[in-house]
Amino acid sequence: MFNDILSAQENLTYLAHFDLLTNVYNRNYIMEKFTQFTEEAEDRKMAVFFIDLDRFKIINDTLGHHTGDRVLKEVAQRLKKECDKEDIIARQGGDEFIIFIPFLASEEEAALKASKIVKALSKSYNLFGETYHITASLGISLYPDDGEEIHNLVKNADMAMYAAKEKGKNNYQFYNLNIRQLAVSKVKIENELRRAIARNQLELYYQPQIDLKSSRITGVEALLRWFHPELGVVSPSEFIPIAEESGLIIEIGEWVIEKACRDAKLWKRAGAGKLNISVNVSMKQFLHENLIRTITNHLKLNKLNPSNLKLEITESAAMSQPEKTISRLLLLKGMNIDLALDDFGTGFSSLHHLKNLPVDILKIDRSFIKDLETNANDTAIVKALIQMAHSLGMEVVAEGVETPGQQKILEMIGCDTLQGYVFSKPLPNKELLTLLLQYDRHSTVG
Repeated sequence: MFNDILSAQENLTYLAHFDLLTNVYNRNYIMEKFTQFTEEAEDRKMAVFFIDLDRFKIINDTLGHHTGDRVLKEVAQRLKKECDKEDIIARQGGDEFIIFIPFLASEEEAALKASKIVKALSKSYNLFGETYHITASLGISLYPDDGEEIHNLVKNADMAMYAAKEKGKNNYQFYNLNIRQLAVSKVKIENELRRAIARNQLELYYQPQIDLKSSRITGVEALLRWFHPELGVVSPSEFIPIAEESGLIIEIGEWVIEKACRDAKLWKRAGAGKLNISVNVSMKQFLHENLIRTITNHLKLNKLNPSNLKLEITESAAMSQPEKTISRLLLLKGMNIDLALDDFGTGFSSLHHLKNLPVDILKIDRSFIKDLETNANDTAIVKALIQMAHSLGMEVVAEGVETPGQQKILEMIGCDTLQGYVFSKPLPNKELLTLLLQYDRHSTVG
């Protein structure tokens, strides 16, 4: 009986202190040990590392939790190899790990250890006969400079980890006041963004797209703008990533589709003729179960032909989950909705995967357009992209066209459509309608 009780107590102690999957400690144990170490030596330098695996969710979603669990176990083993015996490794949960370093000589030592860990975790993983590549982002907080309580140190290391992700992932960052200010700003933006739709602070601007053969306005791209009474004009590059992280992108994306369809109905009533409208969708929205229903409802409600709606997804997003992307693309094509691959040329797997993506339109990124007049290599690359797209039956749109010289080169090398300030900046709905009604649709552009 006594042995049974002792065994039960040992099991409870293990469960209280260890992570069952990876057999490293859990967060509770770090909390206890931190208190112990601070009581023993108040002037000791210590550090907390917060580690998050980059894009681990894709491994779980595409290969299954069994594979994901194997990755987590391998990560735990690699962390053990890189850490000193005094360091305490814990799994926070999911794909997050915390390392408590109770003996730290200097900030430089923390940087060296963090660099070794990031490098070790970026090495390929051989699982079930396949090779996978995963990286990690790591944040560092120092005791006592960045906090004297373990909760604050973990929170600050977490913020530093997100800063590492924003700097391209696969790196480490130290916590600092600037990171805190950015984090506070992000929270404020997220809170304000939750109220932006109800308060009519969001607007759609539209940038015309010009057919280079007929010189006609054949379409527009809907571009989201946020006008806040206190923050002013908030850049999409600032609020879209926050909307993605928070999940607000689904509600905002649905509002964009609804508003774009309503505006298209008004243009049609006003006599603007047939006009295609392109809408950007994030990967979260693109794969969301409500996307098809949202599109169908608003097309029907506004009596629009599905062929007039174009959906744009970025190349990098499409390549992140190619199988799911292709499945959804085929479903949308079956509804007679054209699909565009945005920012093409900025990814690393473009040519390899392009032939498998059922897209209708290729949008060449502005980074290839801006130096067309001065860089022969860019001209050669754009020409090759256009020829390749045409051979696959795709239409080509050049983004960010700003000068008549760029336009002339694009005409010479066979580009189909241009979009950029050479013809028009993005316009609010009323100004666009005025342009559509006044513009001689057979006049020469430029």
